[in-house]
Amino acid sequence: VYRIHALFKTEEELAPLYAEKEGKYKELKEALIADIEAFAAPLRERYDAIDNDHIRTVLAEGAVRARELATAKMLDVRQKIGVTL
Repeated sequence: VYRIHALFKTEEELAPLYAEKEGKYKELKEALIADIEAFAAPLRERYDAIDNDHIRTVLAEGAVRARELATAKMLDVRQKIGVTL
C-alpha cells in the first residue's frame, strides 16, 4: 500500500500518516483511496466536460487533415514509381 501511496504523496507527507496508523491497514487503504480520488477528481471533471459533439468535431477535422496528407503522399508515390491515374 505504501508504494502505491508514494506515487501520490511525498515521503514527508506519508511518514507521519504511516507512523500514526501503523498496523491499521484498513485506515491506510482508506487514506490511499482518498488520495487517489483527490488526484483523479480534476481529470474526471475534465473528462466529463468533453461532450460527444466536441469529440465528433475533433475526429472529423482530423480525418479531413489525414485524408489531405494521405492523398498528397500517394500522388507523390505514384509519380515517383510511374503509376498515374
